[in-house]
Parts: sequence; structure tokens; C-alpha cells
Amino acid sequence: MLRGIQPMAPDPLDGGSLTRDADDDYIVWLAREQTVNLIVSGDKDLIEWPAQQPPVMSPEAVERLLHAEP
Repeated sequence: MLRGIQPMAPDPLDGGSLTRDADDDYIVWLAREQTVNLIVSGDKDLIEWPAQQPPVMSPEAVERLLHAEP
């Protein structure tokens, strides 16, 4: 269940390289600093990132999860 929308947050500190696409590192560091539970992205570099922390799901996968029968 979605609990809310994260308010605007300051830019994260640069913690170094995490993913194969340096532009995606910003998203990961921001998510970690804001302690989010999940990154929703269609970016193949994030979806295929083996060290997902927080986990990354495609919008389609999130939609299936939200519409799944309990």
C-alpha cells in the first residue's frame, strides 16, 4: 500500500558510484537519504542493478502488485 508522497528534499550528498550509469547514482543516494522503501523506475540500468538497495521496480510491476488479489 502506498502511504504517501515524499515531500521535496534537498539534494543528497555525493556518496560515490553505485550503479553502471553515474546519472542514476543521484536517485539512489536521494532514496537512501530519504529512507524510501522502493524506487519506481523504467530505467534499465536501475532495474538490472544487482545491488538494489532500496529495491527497484518497474512501473508495470508496481501496477501489477497494487492490483493483485490478496
